[in-house]
Parts: sequence; C-alpha cells; structure tokens
Amino acid sequence: MAASRRPRVASAGCRRARLSLRRSTMTQMTVQTEPGATPEASQGAAAPRAPRRHVGALDGLRAIAVAAVVAYHLDPTWLPGGYLGVDVFFVLSGYLITSGLVRDHDDRDGIRLGRFWLRRLRRLVPALWTMTLVITAALSLMPSDLRAGLGRQLLGAFTWTSNWLSIMADDSYFAEGTPIVFVHLWSLAIEEQFYLVWPLLLFVVLRLPRAGRAVTAVALALASAGAMGLLYVPGADPSAVYFGTFTHVFGLMLGAALAFLAPLYGRGLPRWSRLGPVGVNVVAIGALALVGVGFALLGDQLTVTYRGGMLLVAVMTTVGIATLGDRRSLITRLLSTRPLRWLGRLSYGIYLWHWPVTAIVATRLGGVDEPWAMPLEAALVVVISLGAAAASSRWIERPIMRLGFLGAARAFSRQLLTRRFPMRATQLAVGGMVSVLCLISVLSAPEHSTAESYVAAGSAYTVAAGTTTPGLTVGAPPSGAPAPQPLLPDDTEISRVSGADMLAAGDSVMQASAARLAQSHPGILIDAQVARQSTATFAAARQLLAEHPERRVLVLHAGTNGTMDTPALENLIAYAGPSRRVVIVDVFAERRWEQADNEAIAAVAAEHPDTVAVAQWHAAIQDHIDELAQDRIHPGDAAAARYVQAVDEALAGLGVTVVG
Repeated sequence: MAASRRPRVASAGCRRARLSLRRSTMTQMTVQTEPGATPEASQGAAAPRAPRRHVGALDGLRAIAVAAVVAYHLDPTWLPGGYLGVDVFFVLSGYLITSGLVRDHDDRDGIRLGRFWLRRLRRLVPALWTMTLVITAALSLMPSDLRAGLGRQLLGAFTWTSNWLSIMADDSYFAEGTPIVFVHLWSLAIEEQFYLVWPLLLFVVLRLPRAGRAVTAVALALASAGAMGLLYVPGADPSAVYFGTFTHVFGLMLGAALAFLAPLYGRGLPRWSRLGPVGVNVVAIGALALVGVGFALLGDQLTVTYRGGMLLVAVMTTVGIATLGDRRSLITRLLSTRPLRWLGRLSYGIYLWHWPVTAIVATRLGGVDEPWAMPLEAALVVVISLGAAAASSRWIERPIMRLGFLGAARAFSRQLLTRRFPMRATQLAVGGMVSVLCLISVLSAPEHSTAESYVAAGSAYTVAAGTTTPGLTVGAPPSGAPAPQPLLPDDTEISRVSGADMLAAGDSVMQASAARLAQSHPGILIDAQVARQSTATFAAARQLLAEHPERRVLVLHAGTNGTMDTPALENLIAYAGPSRRVVIVDVFAERRWEQADNEAIAAVAAEHPDTVAVAQWHAAIQDHIDELAQDRIHPGDAAAARYVQAVDEALAGLGVTVVG
C-alpha cells in the first residue's frame, strides 16, 4: 500500500509544480502583453524585475476614449468634444510607457533602448501597416478625391511624421469636405516621437529625486499647453496647433508625472486609504465626470479648448487614472467589467481602422438623404472597425508580439506550405491582389482633391486681383454685449451698388466662388477661409465693417462646417445697422446640421425683412450637383456662376441693383 501511494504523492507534487510554473508563466504573459510594457529583463546576474500589477480598469478607460473619438468622427454634433479621447490616450500612454522605463531603471540592468524600441515596434507597426495596406488597396475602388495626396500620407504613416507633413501641407482636421483618409495618424506620430525622445531624456531626469522628476514632467506639460494657447489664433483653422508635437505633448507628460509618483509596478497605483471609500469615489467620479463634460462641451472651434480646456481634460484624466487602483471606487469596478476591458484591448486597432472606414462609408452614402442613412453609416463603421481590429489582433499582432517579426514570418511560411493547395492559392491571390491595388492607388492619386483645386483657384484669383483680405485676426464680440450704434446714418438710401460698395465674409464655399464674385463685382473685398465656423465668419465680417465703414452691402456664407451661431449673427446684423443690406447665403453641404442652419438663417432674415435677405444657394445647386467637386460641397466655375446669381437675386429682393 505504501509503495502504491508513493507515485500518487509524486504525481501531486508534479501537479503543484506544473501549476506553479503555469501561474508564473501567465504572470509573465500578463506583464508582457500589457500595452506599454517592456520585455522581461535578461536572466543571470540581474535582480528579478518587480512584477507589474494589471489594472483592468485602464482597459475600460481606453474603451471610453475610443468610443468618444468614433462618435465625434461619425457626427461632431453627437459629441462635440469627443476628439479629446485622444488626449485620454496620451495620458495613458505617458503613464504606462514611463512606468515601464522607470521599472527598467530600478532594475540592475537599467534601461535598454534597443529592447524598448523593439517592443514598441512589435506593438504598433503590425496593426498600422496592415490597416494602411488594406485601406490603400480599397481606395483604388473609390473616387479619386479620397486618394488626394496619398503618397505624402503614406510617407507620414511609415515614418511617423504624419503630424508634421500635415502641418506643412495645410491639412485641416476640422474642415467639412473630402476627408483625408490617414489624417488621424497625427496622434500616432506624436506618440512615436515621444517614444523616441523621452527615453533619452530620462537618462537625465532619472538622476533627480522622485519629486524632482514629477516636477520636471509637469513643467514640460505646462510649457506645451502654454505654447498651444499662445500659438492658437481665434477664428483661424486650429489644425496646425492641434497637430504640433510641441504644442500637444502635455497629456503624455502628465501621464509621465504620475508614473514618477506611482509607477505601475510593485505597489502600483495609490490606494487612497486616507480618504476612505466616500472620498475615493468623490475624487474618481468628479475627475472623470469633468472629462465627460469636456467631451460634451469643448467644441473644436472654441478658444477655451486650446487655452486651457484640453489641459484640464488631461489633468482630470491623470487624477482619474490615479484612482483606478482602488477597488472601492465605483468607477474602477465599472471600467473593469469584461465588455469594456475587451473593447479597451482592441482600442488601438479600432482607432486605426475607424477613420478610414468612416471616410469610405460616408463617401458611398454621401448622396443618400434618408432617415436610415446615418444609422446605417454608424452601424457599418462600428461593425467593420471592430471586425478588422479583432482580426488584426488575432492573426497578426499577437503572433508578432509572441514570436517577433522573423519568428512570426517563419511560422506563417510553415503554415502556408502545409495547407492544401486551394487555401494556399487563395491566400497568395489575395496578397497579390492587395499589392496590385495598392500600386494602382498610389500611381493614380492626384496631388489635390477637386475641392482643394476649386478653393485654391478662387483664392489665387482674388489675391492676384487684390480683392481679398486673407489672414484677418478676428475675435467674437463679448457674449451679451449691447448692440453698437450703426455705422451709417439711418436715412442712407441704397438702390444701386457696385463691387466697390460690397464686403463678403465666409468659409471655403465662398472661397471657391471668390473668382466669380470678383469678376462679376469688381472691387468687392472678400475674406473667406477654409474650415471656418459661423462664429469666426461673423467676427471677420464685423472687422471688415469696422475697417471699411463706407461699404453698404455685406454678403455672408456660414454654416458649412457646423451649426449656426444665431446670437452672433443677430449681433452682427445689429452692428451693420439699418442703412446696410445683408445677404446670407444658405447652406448646401449634405450634413446633419444643414436643415437646422437653413431654418435659422430664414428665421433671422424674417426678423429683418427690409435689410436682410437669403441667397438661395441650396435651391440653385441641388439639381446641378455635377457642377460641384466630388465632395458635393464646393463649387466649380459653373456652380460659382449660380452662386453669384443667387446673391444678386437676394439683393434684388431688397430693392438693390448691382451695377458693373
């Protein structure tokens, strides 16, 4: 009996040993697969690496951030500040990356740059290149405008310089029109630049005491946010200041500051034990609620967004992250739920895929004016993005993270050779087809979209003719300010005017029509800019009136890029006074706010029937969409002639004749 029991004891011991080994292996896998983690230190004389705690709520926070970004890109009116989800990602990245580097520094073998950078390449490149190649192939089947500037965009994608190339090309992140399919890679470029430079700076920063490290990171964050505030120009397109590395690195630096104080290894995030359960929940809910308020209220054209708003969201995100290690927090438990954690683990892939998919789907459904069109577009974007991200993670990203680039390539080659001929032939055919379509996309890509060409032509003509006033620095009047006195006497008669009596302020649609306006009405002064919101347009018009008080007719075009600021429009009309005539061009943009904007314009004009009229651009062009650019917004020369005719007819309705 005793002899028969010995093998059982040995077997139980073996099972315990295997279980212990399995748990150890799973712990290492958890550390290795956590975004921002670095590979385990080499064995030998080095001390064991401190284990890093896996905080599932961080995955849940990623899910919330990517959902906000997707909602914003589907329709900015749903979540005006949803783009701030990128800043949440920045704080998370700064925290996780710096935590890993601090852990490496605290080990005896220190920070190994090659190991760190290779880890980052394995984590980011496979998903990025997969998305880029598949989308580039798909673009060969799309209208040519979606391929505009494709070579430059691919260069940025493969060199992590998308943000700087977009700045040099004057790309707009906020303008309505033909979307730039890879413009969203600006944020990945900033992160990659951070991964390249920050570890080098840490060799100096880590010589400071812990408090000094955190103070240094906070100082860099404040310098970055300060630069954004100083360089932002109210009323101008904020894309350049938004894309800039130096002006948008503050979220990463705030995350780094938290990592210096509470790195995600050893004890990890603070327990907040001194506050008690109620205090922890107040801090957690309060911080992330303010982030939610930012998502809801901080529109992309508000001055406060760039002068403190984004920084506040990043600060509150940092505070929120600091509470996620405490299980007494309701927020921690909510963000740790399985669906959110699953979505968060796919968030990088979802972010990569969702914007190109949105651009393609919106282009295909752009002409559909039905109630079901927007829900269908949203459903297609979500389903395709989720499916592509999950497939990329399962078959491309995880094998490379586990085996490395060469190991994964060898494994794929072995699988390909062992499969049956039909499957092998299918895979090779798909790969060949994608390669051919990518080549077609690149070779057939125009330098500029048709909309960009129309806008550039209009702008070039008016600049050459001296009829434009580009680059006006404008500011909106104070909210609730009393209407100023009219600039002309009330009894000034207006019946016949020439171009020398006219001013015009608008967005890119007016800019595309500017050549026709200037030719038909010599002497007109035009101030039109790409991506302009209505508030900025009205502020520009106000400045034009102040600088040219002798001019009697004002033409306005606003609402293409977002909802109409009706109070600002009323204020402007009061400023123009009863001795002027104001023509407001209505909106044709096939956007969700089009109808609401046109209703607001009609209502304002009805309040001032003797001085304000609506130029019926929507009615004039709706049956001649073929005369517009491929974005179905910006007019070519024939459409611009209809634009001018609509303006003249509106003036005629006010009893004003335009003479040549």
